[in-house]
Amino acid sequence: MILIAASAIGITVVVSGHERLKDARAHNVKVKQEVDDLNDELHRLSDENAAMVSDPKVIEHFIREEYGWIKRGELPADTTVKP
Repeated sequence: MILIAASAIGITVVVSGHERLKDARAHNVKVKQEVDDLNDELHRLSDENAAMVSDPKVIEHFIREEYGWIKRGELPADTTVKP
């Protein structure tokens, strides 16, 4: 009788361990995907940062967007007439 109880407990522990392992592996896959996505974003932002430092066209675009500067002959984005 004790042997049967010990076997049942052992089987329960093994099954529980397999379930936890399966859950941990699924979580690991999810976390790895998140890390890959963040690495992709990091590389994209790094490239964007490098362009903002060295590419005159990107610098001009950023300044014009940030400060609303326009070139001679261009119309501003908001051309509505205010009373």
